[in-house]
Amino acid sequence: MNQHFKALILASGLSQAKVADRIAAKTGNFCTERQIRSWIAEPGKNSRPCPQFAIDAMAEFEAVAKAA
Repeated sequence: MNQHFKALILASGLSQAKVADRIAAKTGNFCTERQIRSWIAEPGKNSRPCPQFAIDAMAEFEAVAKAA
């Protein structure tokens, strides 16, 4: 799941800070650049599972960007 999220971020071309802002704006969930880094980190002590709401928000952003 984290790799899919990472691919969505790379495809968007946005910085991690912008991704955090867009996820927060879209979902209403608090989101920081640090959370983004932990969601895309290689497995280890600093990685965290990426929540589905973040993946859904980025997938929707990508779909809208492709349609434009």
